[in-house]
Amino acid sequence: ISDKKGLVIYKKVMQPGDQYGVPDFPGLTMITSNAGGLEVYVDGGKVNPLGKTGEILRGIDLDPSELKKNK
Repeated sequence: ISDKKGLVIYKKVMQPGDQYGVPDFPGLTMITSNAGGLEVYVDGGKVNPLGKTGEILRGIDLDPSELKKNK
């Protein structure tokens, strides 16, 4: 996860069961190598997968309103 300047604020290979609460800062983006393997929740509600299992995605906008569009 990177801030709007591209500075990495969180980097980890997550394992099943791992959780990370994204801070509420504008401009955060994420890279994932398994877009379909993530469960993403916004305001307590689960959104649809960000992509397919094993799909690499870059620049995923972590703005809650953008993520909610994927419900």
